[in-house]
Amino acid sequence: MSVPQAIRDALRAVASRVTGSARRNIQAWVAKTYCHGSPRHAETVFGWNRQAVARRIRESETGVVSGPEKETRGRPTVELTHPELITNADRLLGKNSQADPKFQTETLFTRMTGESLRAALAESLSTPFSRLPVPRTLPRLMNRRGFSLKKVRKTIPQKKIPQTDAIFENVQAAHRRAEHDRSILRVSIDCKARVKIGPFSRGGSTRDPNALRAVDHDMAVTPTVTPCGILEVASGQLSIGMIVGTTTSDSIVDTLELWWQRCWSALERHWNGTQLTTIETSLKWAMTMVWQQIHPIVWKVDNHYQRGVKLTKSQMKSWSERLQRIVGLERWSIKIEPLAATTT
Repeated sequence: MSVPQAIRDALRAVASRVTGSARRNIQAWVAKTYCHGSPRHAETVFGWNRQAVARRIRESETGVVSGPEKETRGRPTVELTHPELITNADRLLGKNSQADPKFQTETLFTRMTGESLRAALAESLSTPFSRLPVPRTLPRLMNRRGFSLKKVRKTIPQKKIPQTDAIFENVQAAHRRAEHDRSILRVSIDCKARVKIGPFSRGGSTRDPNALRAVDHDMAVTPTVTPCGILEVASGQLSIGMIVGTTTSDSIVDTLELWWQRCWSALERHWNGTQLTTIETSLKWAMTMVWQQIHPIVWKVDNHYQRGVKLTKSQMKSWSERLQRIVGLERWSIKIEPLAATTT
């Protein structure tokens, strides 16, 4: 049957306005009416997919409507074609990944690329590269498994040095030696990052009606304080020195002479939501925090210190005689022999 061009255009326009089974219904009716029920003829005259037309004709004859076949479309995923890779890929990626430092998402950030994961899988499974997915496929697998290739500076895993285990074992041994010796005072020393003084938002919530406005960053030079402290391990007494300005080894030693420590997560939670507009305000808030049910002892260290100050070799010689270092851990462990007490 010859179909005029105007009718062809009209039928194509009607079919293009609908989708799915509705379009197939129109195509099947047109095929039966103008093409003697031939899907191939309908494809030649109207340009429709003959398989879709044949499918609808078959549905009308049998009364069984087929559902969408999305699962058969496209190329199957790696999980279906190589199910044995999933466990090994998760294990290898887990060893080289790190969580968001603020735990705001469940995504694990990894250093591994598609190339490096492919090489690790080939070595782990003793499988040739030709039997593994290509590198551009593996990043998609990593994304589906919850591993992201996004580079976040703070989440790059720190390299483990060969002496790491020995360093911690040495610290634990020192704790065990001093745990039941009442003549030894154990202290833990640490220094927190500098805190800017000013009307800045500290990422917390506040109920103070006078502090409803804050800035989230500062472009000018502002005063800073560096909380330094000593924790007496046995008693739990915390002492904090607030260093104004530059933090150097001299300032830490001066603070050590007065006593200081570390529980910076507790201090950070304590003054979150507070605008530390003056150094005195930061001292008062530090005094009101509680560590192991004890208020810390807080003072201000406002001496001026210069960076890069070092002892000369002759000055260091007398001190070196009192320094004892553990072989293999010279840079991380040192014992200082106290001066002999003088009597009069």
